[in-house]
Amino acid sequence: RGARAVVWDEAFGSGELRPDPGVMPWRGLGVGRRAAAAGHEGVGTPVFPLYFDSAESTSPEEPAAIGDTITVADVAAFVPAPAEWTDEERSRVP
Repeated sequence: RGARAVVWDEAFGSGELRPDPGVMPWRGLGVGRRAAAAGHEGVGTPVFPLYFDSAESTSPEEPAAIGDTITVADVAAFVPAPAEWTDEERSRVP
């Protein structure tokens, strides 16, 4: 029906993943790179800087948040497929 599975990086790390699912590495781009090298497409979803339940400033007026401060600049600077990856690895991160 055109649907496709996408899994968190734990499923990729198990070593028993079918070749067709996409992988969403939340624990860092190293996992994303290994998944891309293994032939999986992926969507970079690392905790830093893409989990928005973190504070956006260190102001005492900031609502309670989980984790370190993440700013708009941190998000804007995020590169989901860094230049040091091979062209083939980068092509798997749309």
